[in-house]
Amino acid sequence: MTILKINTILLDIATRLCYIIAMITDETRNQKQTEVVMVTNLYQYNDLTHTLTDGRIATITSLYASKHATPGGIVNCVEGVIDGNKYMINIDNKPSLRDAISAEISRRKADLLARVPGLCELEAARNADYDYHQGVQNMMGDESNDGVRPPKRPATTAAEVAAKYPEAVAYLHIIAYADAQSASNVGFNRRCAAKLGIVALNNGSTPTEAKKIMDAAFEAAEKNSPYND
Repeated sequence: MTILKINTILLDIATRLCYIIAMITDETRNQKQTEVVMVTNLYQYNDLTHTLTDGRIATITSLYASKHATPGGIVNCVEGVIDGNKYMINIDNKPSLRDAISAEISRRKADLLARVPGLCELEAARNADYDYHQGVQNMMGDESNDGVRPPKRPATTAAEVAAKYPEAVAYLHIIAYADAQSASNVGFNRRCAAKLGIVALNNGSTPTEAKKIMDAAFEAAEKNSPYND
């Protein structure tokens, strides 16, 4: 076997492993949602424009800060565009921008919760179900606690809460598609369809209306996919 062939095989194995890891990571992230995920998905195509103290206009494309190492230490940065160039913008030394981002996140969160009744209740119930089932698995894997100290079952299940709030269910369905792993053809089609659903939400559609648009786009993409028989 030649060195070239060995390298080709190793590259194929590495590619497959990366794909599997990406799928596992995506599934884990979708099992338990957070407020950050809920808010960013609705507004991921709406940028924030802010005038800096030097008069330049900054278009913030990601409101949630990430930590970055600089010669002066670790700083909090957001993604943005200034004068047509993309930057990781340090907000630790820009209090007016930091305050504007914080206020915008609060405004968007309040708007989201007002438009999607029951969203917090459903997310809390989903997370409680997730924690319960994880607790059961951990208990069964612990020889010293094989049913002796079972986790407390949630008083209300996610299915019961979901039945009360169809708009919240539809919105979380859109989020799940928006977070799909684009490494696969199905995941790519889901993300593209979710973008249309989110645009519909931003244009005033209810989550159930937006989900219908998303579902129709996904079904059309899957039907026309060259990977289907």
